[in-house]
Amino acid sequence: MISITEETLKIMKRAARRLEERYSEYRSRIEEDSDRKYTRVTAPIRGQMDHEGLSVLLPINCSKKYNGSINVFYEHCMRALGYVGNVEVTRYQGLVAMQVNAANIHNIHCLERRFLYYPRELANVQIVPSLEMIYLPSSAIPRPKREVNKMHTRPEELLSYGIKHNGFTTREAAEFLKLKVTAARGHIFKLRKKGLIEREGKRYVPTVDELPPSETTRDQILDYARKKHRFRLMYAARHLKVESPLLCHHIKRLTKTCMLRKIMPGLYEYVEGKEFVGNQADNNL
Repeated sequence: MISITEETLKIMKRAARRLEERYSEYRSRIEEDSDRKYTRVTAPIRGQMDHEGLSVLLPINCSKKYNGSINVFYEHCMRALGYVGNVEVTRYQGLVAMQVNAANIHNIHCLERRFLYYPRELANVQIVPSLEMIYLPSSAIPRPKREVNKMHTRPEELLSYGIKHNGFTTREAAEFLKLKVTAARGHIFKLRKKGLIEREGKRYVPTVDELPPSETTRDQILDYARKKHRFRLMYAARHLKVESPLLCHHIKRLTKTCMLRKIMPGLYEYVEGKEFVGNQADNNL
């Protein structure tokens, strides 16, 4: 199981108290129908990756009954870890500890992004999950990095600008992106929809402290192929809501990098154990 130092344990218990205090403040605000503002609470989630798998400690106190936002926070973490594999939940000195034995570093490279896309109820009470991962030498195989200049989208560039300058106005966003105000509003809307920024007066303030990894169309295709193992092109296009010509283009690339195998026209198969090699080759395309 994950080895926890006394200092880490104190941080987690302090975060558990802040979560419970924030929820009680939120409930009292609803009952009083008040417009008071509360600052965001960052809930640190300590994770460790080693040869035994992935271990995560949550800032939730098991000694108290789950309710409201605390329960939503717990279920959100369970869904995020469920993407990696089967989750075993235990208790560690009153806190919740989760273990995924079959975890692989190539399957958790986008885990932080899944933690950041938190439910609306957590956004309402302004609780922001923050995953702090530790990779031990036995598991810390360097993962392929995307080329920042080529892979960044306009919303990601705008979010990076907002993190550096502690927010931005619509006009500042338009000047930074060198677009018209109406076009800049479209990129701001995408960031607000994902919960990465929130409005405070005339400014938009980021809800995260660093830029989350990008989820490309190929990431979505690989997730779908990994779950289905074998899939047909028409069903994948319908499920992923991607146009068939664009899907064919990405699948052709993934087939060349040996991440997918073509069985027959329109039918493909996911190739186990080739994701890391495929991503390396994909970055060179």
